[in-house]
Amino acid sequence: MKLWSKEALLLGGLYSVLDVLSSLLPLDFIPDILFVLFIVFALMLCFNKIPKFIPYISNKYPKFSFYMCSIGWIPYAVIILFVFISATFVAFRFDESLFLNIILNLADLWFFAVFVSLIAAFYKWKKQEQK
Repeated sequence: MKLWSKEALLLGGLYSVLDVLSSLLPLDFIPDILFVLFIVFALMLCFNKIPKFIPYISNKYPKFSFYMCSIGWIPYAVIILFVFISATFVAFRFDESLFLNIILNLADLWFFAVFVSLIAAFYKWKKQEQK
């Protein structure tokens, strides 16, 4: 299997930014469409098919792709945590209010992770420029 971590991280970063921007629009179906496209493109990467827009963005905008890669791990982590938390609540039959509380904390964790990842990427980019 080919190593496609940069492509996957760039895809995750693009999805994160587009999802946040589309949630500001009054149309409720756009984030759902973006999520389906994200899953389809992630599955394409699993089968070594790289969508054409990923290398184009990576080559044309290296600084932008660097920052997108820095936050690209977050959607994957959130999806895995959501599935794990949902399975735990179904298996142990916890209260629904506790489930909603944890899911809302997951959203807070997402914002904190974006903030920390972008700060780390900024310092790493500045360090690379100094060399």
